[in-house]
Amino acid sequence: MGEQEPNFKNSKKRGEWVEMLFMARASREGLQVSKPYGESAAYDFIVESGSLCSRIQVKSTRSRFEKGFRCNLRASMSRRYKPDSFDFAAINVIPLDVWFIIPGLMINLGILLTPGKPDSKYYEYEEAWHLLKPPEPNLSGESTLGTNGTSSL
Repeated sequence: MGEQEPNFKNSKKRGEWVEMLFMARASREGLQVSKPYGESAAYDFIVESGSLCSRIQVKSTRSRFEKGFRCNLRASMSRRYKPDSFDFAAINVIPLDVWFIIPGLMINLGILLTPGKPDSKYYEYEEAWHLLKPPEPNLSGESTLGTNGTSSL
């Protein structure tokens, strides 16, 4: 980040700040971002790109652990998310300002993110904004499926 890390009074304030960072970055990536009305959805945003819409749960971490950052992925009241609650988790590693775009099917209660480490479990999802966009059409003209199982055609 290069700047001093913000100091928040509580995790709710930090979450709101990270959601604003996500909206700005997604917009810069050419994505349309919508916020569902109310607080009852299991996701924070819907991201639209062409014909592809994805439900996004935004999280953040600044908790160093071993050679990475630990991120707990729990719903309210420390409960597990129900399967298929969202399509992707967008996780910001605050001290490095690095985003991970991870398919919801891969999410456990806690994960270890190690930015910049090609041999790490989640490396392929580091700055993987392309996962929120329809795949490029192949030369044969056949339909291809996105990572979250939705069709781009």
